[in-house]
Amino acid sequence: MVPKAKHNSSKLWFFILQKSDNSLFVQFTLVYTIFILIYVDDIIITGSSLHEIQKLISKLRLCFSLKDLDPLHYFLGVEVKHLPHGGLDLSQQKYITNLLHRTNMHATKPLPTPMQTNLRLQKDASHALHDPLQFRFVVDALQYIVITRPELSFAVNKVCQFMHNPQENHGRQ
Repeated sequence: MVPKAKHNSSKLWFFILQKSDNSLFVQFTLVYTIFILIYVDDIIITGSSLHEIQKLISKLRLCFSLKDLDPLHYFLGVEVKHLPHGGLDLSQQKYITNLLHRTNMHATKPLPTPMQTNLRLQKDASHALHDPLQFRFVVDALQYIVITRPELSFAVNKVCQFMHNPQENHGRQ
């Protein structure tokens, strides 16, 4: 991404689009690193140099109308808490709670593991679900949750394998 500034600037700002996420752009130099995450009209800019971040924002303001919401607290269902030592704590507690309520599972008891270790899901072990859209909605939501809950990845991957033809026993496990 090379924004075309309306003023004279001999320095071009090169950002590399990341293959892992097509909304993430990174600029690496010997002195600093800047990350830009763009999702529709929401942008997060962070990096190792506050001075360089402020310079970038000033240049972007020459091209675009920007609204600075100050420190990041919430982005796409992810809550962000700033820790005293400079780190970040990412949580999707609100997103997860809302999902549990939408699926009428808010009264269920938590378990120490996300899935029975010996469970084997099979493609034709029971009847097809009457409403596979609900199953797909939940699985899609679970895929998003693994951002902050990577320990769920194995279990979510297992149910993802049955999204094309979900069975009754796939949703109860």
